[in-house]
Amino acid sequence: IGVPLYFVKAYHVGNPAVVIPLMLFIPLAIFYVGVFATGKDLEHDTVAEWMFPRMENVEFWAVWEWSIGSPSKINFQAWLKTLPLLAVMLVVVFLDCVLKVLGTENKLPIKVDKNRELQIFGMSNLLTAFSGSSVGYMQ
Repeated sequence: IGVPLYFVKAYHVGNPAVVIPLMLFIPLAIFYVGVFATGKDLEHDTVAEWMFPRMENVEFWAVWEWSIGSPSKINFQAWLKTLPLLAVMLVVVFLDCVLKVLGTENKLPIKVDKNRELQIFGMSNLLTAFSGSSVGYMQ
């Protein structure tokens, strides 16, 4: 689905407001029609093997309870091994942000306050990181 969707978007095939949702939802509709047409439900053993295991809902503050609230549960050696990757990711995200701001400034007839945009982007990434999510990319 991803590769054809990329080319449809890159070559501006059709109206993106119609084509992209159709390309995302038609395969899902085919799957569900196929499952229910065979008389099975999502709990059937065969169908359950195709799906991810069911996950229980967890409150958003559980990230802090299991980490900051319980340091004995943190594997600090594993965390230290991720620091080089974190440094690379910070550079990639920063470069992505700078390039997006410059691209916006080149394509639109506006002057962008680059420092302010980078500060807002950094603050939003801090908020998402503190809530247990990954950093975001500007789109």
